[in-house]
Amino acid sequence: MTQPRLIRPGRTYLVTRRTTRRYYLLRPDEKGVSRRVYLYVTAVIAKKFGIEVHALQVLSTHMHEVLTDVHGNLPAFLRERNRLLANAL
Repeated sequence: MTQPRLIRPGRTYLVTRRTTRRYYLLRPDEKGVSRRVYLYVTAVIAKKFGIEVHALQVLSTHMHEVLTDVHGNLPAFLRERNRLLANAL
């Protein structure tokens, strides 16, 4: 088991998240609904927890994000954002 991530306010993190069983759950659709859902949920929850999103890349099976955690709320942000995104998709 790896050591827990040390969370400190003001730090910048590279976060990677993979879909369950490596299914193509984040694949683009014709109307762009999955992309818009991801962007909307991430923006709303980032504002709520004071997270600055610098860069992101969403692939069909995983995502990469560069985030700055202004207030030390990264675990709460990731928990709520991932839950809302999974429920929406």
